[in-house]
Amino acid sequence: MTTDVESPAWASHVQRMREHFPAWPDGFPLSAFVSRYLLGRIEGQLNISGRPEAPPRHPVPLEDDASFAVLDDADGSVTAAVLSLTSGAVTVYADFLPHTQRLRAMFGDSRVSVRPLPGFPPHISAGLDVRGGRPAKALLVSPKAQGAVADYAAALRPVVDEFMVVGRDKHLFRGINTELARTFERVDVTPGRYKSRMIIGSTPEAGMGLSCAQIEPNRRILHADIPGVPDFEVSAYGACFGGAEIDGGSGLLLRSLAERHAGPAAEGSAETADEAPADRPRILDLGCGNGWLLTAAAHVLGPREAVGVDASAAALASARLTAEAGMPDGVEWSIEYSDAGEGLPQQAFDVVVLNPPFHSGHEIENETARQMMCSALAVLRPGGRAVVVFNSALRYRSVLEKLFGKDNVEQWARDRRFTVLAAVKS
Repeated sequence: MTTDVESPAWASHVQRMREHFPAWPDGFPLSAFVSRYLLGRIEGQLNISGRPEAPPRHPVPLEDDASFAVLDDADGSVTAAVLSLTSGAVTVYADFLPHTQRLRAMFGDSRVSVRPLPGFPPHISAGLDVRGGRPAKALLVSPKAQGAVADYAAALRPVVDEFMVVGRDKHLFRGINTELARTFERVDVTPGRYKSRMIIGSTPEAGMGLSCAQIEPNRRILHADIPGVPDFEVSAYGACFGGAEIDGGSGLLLRSLAERHAGPAAEGSAETADEAPADRPRILDLGCGNGWLLTAAAHVLGPREAVGVDASAAALASARLTAEAGMPDGVEWSIEYSDAGEGLPQQAFDVVVLNPPFHSGHEIENETARQMMCSALAVLRPGGRAVVVFNSALRYRSVLEKLFGKDNVEQWARDRRFTVLAAVKS
């Protein structure tokens, strides 16, 4: 895929991009790739597949005033490229709360509508700013889960005639082609550049006037084989980490929690559901995902209140469905939007369960886990307990010991992959 990098249009684009990102295009391969692709299409140099074929087999010219929906653009650089090269309305969606906050801070342009997804699965198409009666274009930064592609494509199909997925070569997977082929008539794969490429689903002269698609989660009845935990239905939308499964770390955490709650080691821990409501604990799942751990822990601990928080809108919607299906009677519960525990009441919970993430999108990172452990300490009442599971190679024990005190941290379980630690707040 080539464009004339010395053209006045490209030089002007580079200048505009550097207003947001001074080193651009260095360090922004996806944004640079999208820029070359869009500029080539608008100027008639490239066809929809990103190739300069003559005559092009599938030209589909891109109007410079096309409306766009940009999905899950973490740093805003792809959105900035679209804004620089088109004059149409741009609607931005982010599943992850910190990304929404970052995009809102970056773009005050009236052409940009940053819409979080607390009501996921949304009728995204109902909120898309489509002008002139023409279908819009969707541009998704490649997610980790194939199901996320399916959900977004289904939600936007009523109002888009092109659905573009851009990503690094190592992060794209063949399942993207499969999902787009289910929704669109044609699938093209561009040549690679910057170790990146794009997969495009398209249906010419379509995409308007259709009813909004209803996105359905994956639902499964899961059996944990843990005393006190019944089988119940777990739901997961496509972008929810782990899908409708019991995560191995969460399973080990809950088993160790159940063993101690049932035996002598439970002294000082949560009371049973037969106690008076005021004596029953309040529990928090910090990063609740699909909601299985929170719901199962409620069966084990018999709390008066169970709260799950997550920064992913897809996870929150999944956890709500799981809690509705499996939460024991008599337990007040809520699922709330929070980034690493931000905004939660201090010293309000008796038990915090925590299976922190070790990646952000496709990148490995551990700062989020450290923030969540700090939040666990802050929201626990004195004498309360945090039960934390993590990949053993990450060695988070020193972090917990620094926060809670070395004498207050105990290993509860360990297998070939995971370690479970319990930390009591002094």
